[in-house]
Amino acid sequence: MRSVKAGRIAHAYLIVGGRGTGKRTLARLVAQSLFCMAGEKPCDICPACKRFLAGSHPDARTVAPKGKSIGVDEVRQLIDWLSVKPYEGGYRSVIVEDADRMTLSAQNAFLKTLEEPGDRTVFFLLAESLNALVPTVRSRSGGSPLR
Repeated sequence: MRSVKAGRIAHAYLIVGGRGTGKRTLARLVAQSLFCMAGEKPCDICPACKRFLAGSHPDARTVAPKGKSIGVDEVRQLIDWLSVKPYEGGYRSVIVEDADRMTLSAQNAFLKTLEEPGDRTVFFLLAESLNALVPTVRSRSGGSPLR
């Protein structure tokens, strides 16, 4: 949260831990803080926070497995969405739930976007297993994973 307040946001965070350890909660709090218009972030009451909490913020996206994995089609849809400028002109956030369940093809398709994310785009990759991610995805996601 100090990084958010100081405006020093990395382009990608890899958050690793078992089920129920708060990976999604952490990612959502930081992502919401990026959009929050109040001084104390996140406030939960400004229009941006309300849209984020309702799941309707136009510059926030969550990608999750459909079935057993996240396939290349879901990654391509995300890449298409990212090719359009942010609606509100600020940050864009992408939370990839179960990123370790991306297929190899999906990870490879995601790499270029992860390497060159575009201005003010922040990725949160949530994973249970670090080993399921290819080394290049791990290395482009902020170096050391948050555990």
